[in-house]
Amino acid sequence: MANFIVASLLFGDLLIILNLPATMGIPIFTFGELQFIPALMIALFIIKLGAIPTSGQATLIGNRVSLMILFFIPISMSFYVLNLVHDFPLSVAIYHAFFVASPIALAFYLVSFVFLRSTAVRLDITIAALAEEKIKTDDALLKSENAKKETEAINHLTNLINSESELPKIINAIANYVNQKYGILATWLLLLDEKNEEIKSVHAEAFIETSEEQRNFVNDLRIPLNESGGVAYLVWKRKKSMLLPQVKRFEFEIDRRIGEKAKANSFLHVPLVLNNETIGIILFSNFMDRLNISKSEARSIEQLCAQVAGVIQRVHLLRETEKQRRDILALNDLIKDLNEKMDIHLIMNKVHKYVKENFNIMYYSLLVSDGEKKYLRFVDMEVPDNVTEFQKKRIYEMKIPVKGGQGAHELALRRKKPIYIPDRIGSFERWLSEDDKWVQEICNIRSFIFIPMILNDEVVGILDLSNSETKLDLSVEDISKLSILAEQLAGIIYGSTLFKELEVSKNIAEEERRKNEKLLLNILPHDIAQELKEKGATEPVLYENVSVMFTDFKGFTQIAEVLSPQELIRDLDACFVQFDKITERYKLEKLKTIGDSYMCAGGIPKQNQTHAIDSVLAALEIQAFMNLMKQIKADQGLPFWELRLGIHSGPLVAGVIGEKKFAYDVWGDTVNTASRMESSGTPGKINVSGTTYDMIKEVFDCEFRGKVNAKNKGEVEMFYVIGLKKEFSLSEDQRTPNAHFWKYYEALAGTTENVA
Repeated sequence: MANFIVASLLFGDLLIILNLPATMGIPIFTFGELQFIPALMIALFIIKLGAIPTSGQATLIGNRVSLMILFFIPISMSFYVLNLVHDFPLSVAIYHAFFVASPIALAFYLVSFVFLRSTAVRLDITIAALAEEKIKTDDALLKSENAKKETEAINHLTNLINSESELPKIINAIANYVNQKYGILATWLLLLDEKNEEIKSVHAEAFIETSEEQRNFVNDLRIPLNESGGVAYLVWKRKKSMLLPQVKRFEFEIDRRIGEKAKANSFLHVPLVLNNETIGIILFSNFMDRLNISKSEARSIEQLCAQVAGVIQRVHLLRETEKQRRDILALNDLIKDLNEKMDIHLIMNKVHKYVKENFNIMYYSLLVSDGEKKYLRFVDMEVPDNVTEFQKKRIYEMKIPVKGGQGAHELALRRKKPIYIPDRIGSFERWLSEDDKWVQEICNIRSFIFIPMILNDEVVGILDLSNSETKLDLSVEDISKLSILAEQLAGIIYGSTLFKELEVSKNIAEEERRKNEKLLLNILPHDIAQELKEKGATEPVLYENVSVMFTDFKGFTQIAEVLSPQELIRDLDACFVQFDKITERYKLEKLKTIGDSYMCAGGIPKQNQTHAIDSVLAALEIQAFMNLMKQIKADQGLPFWELRLGIHSGPLVAGVIGEKKFAYDVWGDTVNTASRMESSGTPGKINVSGTTYDMIKEVFDCEFRGKVNAKNKGEVEMFYVIGLKKEFSLSEDQRTPNAHFWKYYEALAGTTENVA
């Protein structure tokens, strides 16, 4: 449009130039008079189409002025015609006005329009620029006001947080702020644990209803500070926030578990960084809804967390310090109270209450060494309710060697350090003795700590602490406190008047026992020795049913020929010492050894109904020991002995013979048959008679050999014992009894006196 107007102006100028010849008297048509055509066209285009926009107020006023000038042209032409008609005809006046005066008037109008319009447009542009600047200024002012309000809100929140001394209240204040400002539904604080190995949940706030399962998971969550820690570990390591508006697939297993258990898939992880060290993480979430916050809003939240990091650290340290102070006071009060007690049971009741309240430990047992410092015995305990009195009595009867034994207690004594299993025994089971495994099974022990009590390098005892339903969660500092408690307990036990009196009475009794029974107890059963001491003689006794066991080493003579006397006696003694321990544990009476033959019996001198089972259990353990010795010798390339073992049950006579050298011995056909069971057996197997088989077949798997010809006995039914039946066995070796077995055993015994 503007180009057309300019072209019209040029056309009009050309017409005026063409009018020059007429002004010089040359008779030619006056083309200049035709300039009214472009002038009229310009005017029409300006009026109808608008060459320049008229959005501004100044331009609008200019347009109106231009219209007034344009309107004035026909009026002025009318007056011009009226003046001409006085001197010229009307047609000449009109012609002159139309072709001469009107183009001049239109040209004047055009000049006025151009100048007035351009001035108005520039004025409008200036006004528009000022208006735009005002809008920007107003926006900046509004942003400044909003920033000021946000700063005031954050300062208010920071002041509120600074005045708090409890982490739950601090997290509650942060959660309320981000919920009101950004609509975030959950805020979750995790801080470094005592071992600096994990970040653990401290407190969480949510603005929707959550299930108990969600709350328990959130409260118990621990995230390892290694590659398996997922997004939280990455945020911790990089010290940078990570916004996950809505996660479709989790890359890390722990993040998948958090999403599944907490029922959330939108997260903002913000590290708490203080002095360029990450001290914790605040996690924000909208659960399963998208976390609709911008990056700038995420940065604002990050800045808020940076401001409160120091406060959170301070409050956390204060809380830990206060907890330590309370723990120390509680421990000091306990120790002071214990020193005033004289009864070991009252002392342990106090200890139990303390460990239960402060460490969530539910069960304990106290083992104290005997006067000779050779064995530890249980003197007090608190065990699960499912443990029967029968089982408790068996635990109290256990004797744990201070030196040279096996098991977790002996390991703790050797290391002189606590043994701590926080959750599930797992691979540590290989360190447990058979007694340990049995106690672990009946008490259903899930986690434990054994703390040796050693005073002046002397073993006083062991403090056992355990849980059956839950795991133990003890820090290094907690273990240190419990060790201090054990040391104090050792001192109390060692130095208390009660313990001293017990030691004096034990020493007196021990001295008398040594004088009167030392020799007798080495060669006679306790009851027989007591009878001999009181009466000076003993009467032979007929026993209706006794189980007699014989053992013998195959190839003993051949191997003895290649060993020195010292090596022979050492190996033979090592075997018989273990046999003695095993037979004693199963209430069997050792009778004699003749060369490489070992003889013992069950059911004497104290009769019982379980002698056959006791004998077979002892035989299985002796067999397992000899198999182990065989493997060790074979690995070393040394000759080894293989054991034949036979058992028979029946009547016999037992009594003491001799005057200077006493000997407790047995006589009868049962003894001869038992000897034939051994000599007719196979190395590495347990050979029993049909009579013994009838007494053990309910609990042991046996293999019938048929009738075997025995020397001087003819054909005798014999059986090989394979092991415990599966329903009575604790493990696949068919050697270790389980709880079901001991219930059967107790029912058979009718009493707890003869339980192995």
